[in-house]
Amino acid sequence: MWKSEKIKSTFSELVIYHYSEEQVRTFQQNPRYSELEKDPQLIGQEHETNPKSQEEACTILQAEDESLVSGARRTDLKMGDPNYDYRTARPTKFAEIKVPRNDSLKDAARLGRKLCDNFLI
Repeated sequence: MWKSEKIKSTFSELVIYHYSEEQVRTFQQNPRYSELEKDPQLIGQEHETNPKSQEEACTILQAEDESLVSGARRTDLKMGDPNYDYRTARPTKFAEIKVPRNDSLKDAARLGRKLCDNFLI
């Protein structure tokens, strides 16, 4: 993972944590970034993105760069896609990005529970 640095958002007090300004600029130059950064739950609202959805876009682009996933695109909740962050071509049909709120063990446990709740049958 890349060096953790804070980047201020232009419309929110929240920040993107896990990428340097240079790394974010590199991801933003990707022609697909503007679509990947849109939060499916905010489509049609004044702001369709937020710092969390922007970090998710950086993360999914990094995952594609590292060949962990391919063909990522945002899910379409109106078309019946499940409430995951991205639809992917491989290795699975969907990808869920979990962004920590802070570096605490409590937050790590929260994310672990959330993942288990999503994938236990």
